[in-house]
Amino acid sequence: MEQQFGLEIYITQNGKNNGVYVSFPTTRKAIRRAFKKAHIPLNDWKVAALKTGSDAFSKAVFECRNLDELNLLGYWMSQFSEEEYYAFFDLCDAGCAEGQRIAGFINLAANYHNIFCLKDIPDEVALGRHCIEMMAKAKPEEADEIREEMAGHEEELGLEYAAFRHGHIYNGVFCGRKLEWQDIYFEDDSESIPEELRITTQPPDFLAGLPASEEEP
Repeated sequence: MEQQFGLEIYITQNGKNNGVYVSFPTTRKAIRRAFKKAHIPLNDWKVAALKTGSDAFSKAVFECRNLDELNLLGYWMSQFSEEEYYAFFDLCDAGCAEGQRIAGFINLAANYHNIFCLKDIPDEVALGRHCIEMMAKAKPEEADEIREEMAGHEEELGLEYAAFRHGHIYNGVFCGRKLEWQDIYFEDDSESIPEELRITTQPPDFLAGLPASEEEP
């Protein structure tokens, strides 16, 4: 049976040691069963540990207080092959997630196949040279004129191209977005999470205001 990847995290009650590992994506029934077994109120929890991750990714997950966001992230990560799963964390540390917040990592996971990478790009000058060669290749009859005209503007061109592609250079690799990229989630917008992936019936801000005795049944 092919291994399915996702998001496995250890959740505890705030200020206490009782906790449970939860694998996302999960269901509303399963999350309630897990929290009940570990005696964790639905409005008083935190992420305490991750089994796999990267520095930037882990920071965003630790800061998350929305179970529906974790479930959506877990769903998209569960679509990865093993190779894609681990490559995803490299993209996270490369700065490919907008704002380095949980919404950015959700959109990165959903758009994994809309990311492209260029090897042997140590800096913006090298990226600019690559852009010049792309332009020359597109118009071979004007290649010499293009190279002459753009000489000395490599860094400027590299910076402009990186901004246009929302790209970043990391460990000698440029990672940018294809034009097909589409954000599928906007922070704190529960309506952009498919109903079948919502595992809470109330918005996080509502739950946060409830005492533990009044948590959802």
